[in-house]
Amino acid sequence: MSETPQSGNVDPPAGRERRAWVRYHSTPETPDVAITEEDDIITWKARIRDISRGGVGLVVNAEFIKDAVVEIELPNTDNEVMLVQLARVVRCLPLDDGVTWIVACEFLEELTEEELRSVL
Repeated sequence: MSETPQSGNVDPPAGRERRAWVRYHSTPETPDVAITEEDDIITWKARIRDISRGGVGLVVNAEFIKDAVVEIELPNTDNEVMLVQLARVVRCLPLDDGVTWIVACEFLEELTEEELRSVL
């Protein structure tokens, strides 16, 4: 994953977003995750688009409702489940293919630096 630091104290140049956390973008080696709505029995396989201590952007073949609480199984670099993290869906946008969605989630409890590094 590559690092994209964003400053919260300085107005970003036009077109750039201001982030509270350093966001890491996925690479082909980034393991997939599982995402499940909190009270649902269906689990979807998702690809990490980017991740930070405060949240994760996922690419998944399912639409999620804004403010839904989801469980995200974050694997370590050996593709073993490291931890299950609860998150709130803050945005769900369809991609041009008509079946894939970008699901932006905010973790209910921030990842520690150690937890984030084990996913990276």
